[in-house]
Amino acid sequence: MDLRFEAVPQQIVDFCENVRLKHFVHLDGARVMYVFDTKKTMKSGRVTFARIKKTSDELKYLSMNDDGTTYDYIMTFDKLLWDGFEEIDRKRLVYHEFCHCEVDFDKANPYCIKDHEIQGFYDEMNYNADDPRWVERLSVLADALYDPENEAPAPTDEEDV
Repeated sequence: MDLRFEAVPQQIVDFCENVRLKHFVHLDGARVMYVFDTKKTMKSGRVTFARIKKTSDELKYLSMNDDGTTYDYIMTFDKLLWDGFEEIDRKRLVYHEFCHCEVDFDKANPYCIKDHEIQGFYDEMNYNADDPRWVERLSVLADALYDPENEAPAPTDEEDV
């Protein structure tokens, strides 16, 4: 049986956790499950590179580890795109997804998801100052990866200014 979702290798978990621990200290106690989606997902006419969701009680139960620990978030990556993106763009993607997370310790389950908001936009613009149009660039690459008849953008050795 072919499943749509698959676990990511430990090196990708470590990669994502490094981004989280370096830039999102408020999420220090959060437990995140990272998975690949092997099916193309579209939203508003665009390919979805990744997504993050807060786990419901049902998802906590279904994703429970043998030792009884559960996850607060599930971050899902499009597998084809992840494999086709460079490391710097993977970091941008993970960073962006963690920008959706917030913590409210006054709640029983303190880990929440927020929509795009102005402060996150500024933080993300600062983080991506060297490539402010990275999403547009990756969208072209995503289209090329999903449609081999599209010409993939040629790699360059130059840094974007």
